[in-house]
Amino acid sequence: MDSKIVIFSTTPGMTKRCTEVLTKRDQLYIPVLDLTTTRALERAHGYINEGVKVFISRGGTAEYLRQNLSVPIIDIGHTFLSIFVTVKKLKKEFGKIAMIGYHNACKAIKKYNAIMNDNILVFEVNSDPEFILNFKKAVKTGAEVILGGFQISKICEEYNHPYRSTEPDESEIEKALNEASHMVLIEAERSSQYSLISTILNSTAEGIVGVDKEARVFHINGIAAKLLNYRAPCSISDLMPSDRILQTISRGADFFNELVTVNGNNLVCACQAIRGKEGLLGAVVSLQEENTIRNIDTQIRKKMLGRGHIAKTSFKDIVGTSASLAEAKRIAQRFARTNGSVLISGATGTGKELFAQGIHNFSNRRGEPFVAINCAALPQDILESELFGYVRGAFTGARSEGKAGIFELAHKGSVFLDEITEISQNVQAKLLRVLQEKEVMRIGDDKVIPVDVRIIAASNKDLRGEIAAGRFREDLYYRIGVLELSLPPLTERVDDIPLLFDHFFKGGKILSAQAEKLVKEYSWPGNIRELKNVVDRLDALCDHSTILEEDVKKAMRLPSKPNVGGISTPALEKLLPRLEERLIRETLEKHAGNRGEAAAVLGMSPTTLWRRMKKYGL
Repeated sequence: MDSKIVIFSTTPGMTKRCTEVLTKRDQLYIPVLDLTTTRALERAHGYINEGVKVFISRGGTAEYLRQNLSVPIIDIGHTFLSIFVTVKKLKKEFGKIAMIGYHNACKAIKKYNAIMNDNILVFEVNSDPEFILNFKKAVKTGAEVILGGFQISKICEEYNHPYRSTEPDESEIEKALNEASHMVLIEAERSSQYSLISTILNSTAEGIVGVDKEARVFHINGIAAKLLNYRAPCSISDLMPSDRILQTISRGADFFNELVTVNGNNLVCACQAIRGKEGLLGAVVSLQEENTIRNIDTQIRKKMLGRGHIAKTSFKDIVGTSASLAEAKRIAQRFARTNGSVLISGATGTGKELFAQGIHNFSNRRGEPFVAINCAALPQDILESELFGYVRGAFTGARSEGKAGIFELAHKGSVFLDEITEISQNVQAKLLRVLQEKEVMRIGDDKVIPVDVRIIAASNKDLRGEIAAGRFREDLYYRIGVLELSLPPLTERVDDIPLLFDHFFKGGKILSAQAEKLVKEYSWPGNIRELKNVVDRLDALCDHSTILEEDVKKAMRLPSKPNVGGISTPALEKLLPRLEERLIRETLEKHAGNRGEAAAVLGMSPTTLWRRMKKYGL
């Protein structure tokens, strides 16, 4: 509907006057309807649905609409001047005059009587059925003419009794139209502000409920309406447990992060009082699903802590076609589909971390962090801080802002603990608690942090032997060894060796037949890691594309010819450790103690170098 204003006229004269004023104002688009009380209310509901914001009426009809509608109702007043003019005309024709109407009209006549010292009879009614009763009373008291609106005019016509309406003058109608237009502007501004606030509240990730000081809901956004199964109108007590909320409304006792259960859902609730100059006006309740908060926490952890912690390798990246490798992959893939801890055993260089990454990327945690740590590469006190994290001031040298441990970094993902047998008994006990309770406590802190991680551990030692020797906790073994995977050494994957050379070679190099025979017959004690080092040397030393047997021997530091009549085996076994210790010591000195550079020169991994250093007390 074009007009935001509708006029309900209570007399024919009012209809005529309103139409005249609207013509002058060029506002004939505003409807003027001859309807009162119940019929006016019935039509008003339809107009409200069409967008009408303000109604104009008079007397009892205006009051009736005001009692039954929530939109503004403008009452065309009964001014002293209009009553004076009407009464003056009537007194020329009649003696005793009676007014029958609702409160506002009767109040105006009483005021006129008081000012003019007149005695117009006044019969006030509260409902339409009372008009006929008061009409009879007026006639009985000698009223010669009746003043009033549509209701009394019908009765007077039926009983053929003189009747006159109290007509508004132009100034009263103008005033009502101006007030109505102002109300429309105010309502438009209020509606705009309400839409803005509603858009803001509906754009939040939280459910928001506004309640007044009577605990009635006056606003609720879409999220809260869905969480609480909202049906208007209602109080907050109809929707959720409300004792704490009622305390906030009555006493201003704000609260935060309280867990409540509504319709079977766990919600985190906060409530703050609405305070005005006149005191407490109500409260604002915010709600979030517990699972939503957990998901947000996970995303924050991933963004703030888990940068760069990803598993780059999948099972398809693991090179080889041998039966033993295929069986290891098959078992690992079955393990990946579960959520149990995995213990990977195998000799040095057999690809334990590659399989750990493959398990992670084959599991339902594939999109989450993968955090790996070599337990043998760090001193135990540093290892503990890396595993569990620490707070500010936890120890000398700690970061001022503290640090998250790898279990926090890997929340929702996987942790790979390589060389797990190198963990001290003290750290083993703390690790066991993390696995049992699924929560971690940073060093120097008394707060626990929930974590959800899958443990993948690895070792090149016999854990049962370590348990028997008292170096490894049996209860921890049962926690990490729910699923055990054994990786084959290269001696059990002889046919995969040429494939690995082809995979690691750069520049299209290939092995000659004699070179291939040699690498297949070699024992490869360092397995794939040793093989990769040999390939790197060949790439660096050889410019030709076909790698010969002599090239491989040089790269593997094997003698070109058999040592006939050389040192006896027992003597060699005693000499080799001393030579190895000397070589490691000299290499470390040459590289200023840098274990990474020394390990690369020696052709072993930093972890292997660390173990040899511990063995020789270096």
